[in-house]
Amino acid sequence: MKNLYIPVAFGLYVNYLVHGMGVILMSLNMASLELQWQTNAAGVSIVISSLGIGRLSVLLFAGILSDRFGRKPFIILGMICYLAYFFGIINTHSIILAYAFGFLAGVANSFLDAGTYPSLMEAFPRSAGTANILIKAFISAGQFLLPVVISLLAWANLWFGWSFMVAAGLMIINGLILFRYPFPPRTSAKAQVKQPVPEKTVKAKKHQCSLLDLGSYTLYGYISMTTFYLISQWLAQYGQFVAGMPYLQSIKLLSIYTCGSLLCVFISAPLVRKAIKPTTLLMLYTFISFVALLLVCLNPAVWMVIIFSNIVTGK
Repeated sequence: MKNLYIPVAFGLYVNYLVHGMGVILMSLNMASLELQWQTNAAGVSIVISSLGIGRLSVLLFAGILSDRFGRKPFIILGMICYLAYFFGIINTHSIILAYAFGFLAGVANSFLDAGTYPSLMEAFPRSAGTANILIKAFISAGQFLLPVVISLLAWANLWFGWSFMVAAGLMIINGLILFRYPFPPRTSAKAQVKQPVPEKTVKAKKHQCSLLDLGSYTLYGYISMTTFYLISQWLAQYGQFVAGMPYLQSIKLLSIYTCGSLLCVFISAPLVRKAIKPTTLLMLYTFISFVALLLVCLNPAVWMVIIFSNIVTGK
């Protein structure tokens, strides 16, 4: 707690709380956006896909520039891009412009990733893994809070755009606070002093990975992340139109989803550290998620969807 960069780290985490809201804002307000853009669910889905395309298009580029020019400029730039997304989506009536703003949100995510992850590793070098895992917790917290905000807006019969304004307001306040604090110094490979390493240690640390292993890990990562984003975007729609849940009840599935996600993080961390190998736990979670996904597709009852949202998304 004596670390000087704790205020900066907290601000970085708040950015991801807002990011957790931003990822699902359009899917939870789909009906209102269909009317505003004069399109259907397929049109809104195309706009939602722009977030992923925008993120992939600049992620590597942003990481390279972050290493060269520093972390803070890219974090601030990511926050500005997110603000443009929040204000742009609710003020445009063109699906083409909406796609551009969605693409900008994906770019914002890449900029935040390029600056935040290395900043946390540089601020907490002895617990870099734990510092980065907390990002997931704040994303889940944002996805837990947004359905509550939307439910209150619907209950009070208020404009759906206030949910975007809440996220934008949090980002503005956090940006004003974050701008005041210094970021940790950038680490450089050239600045590190190379110490002689015994030959036995080098051999012990040497690990070979076959192309088959590399391809399997890459494919697994792609499929798991695709499933994760697919469920987070469409879980509420599935509950409403397939399971027959009321709208306000269906969006609360996202809150159940985040509770399962947080619970899994807190359970998995001590298990991996003390008792179970990560690969064993990964295979177990994959099997449980597959069974849950299969059951909810074959039997889309309300109770099944609620259990599914807690199990499969938590894994």
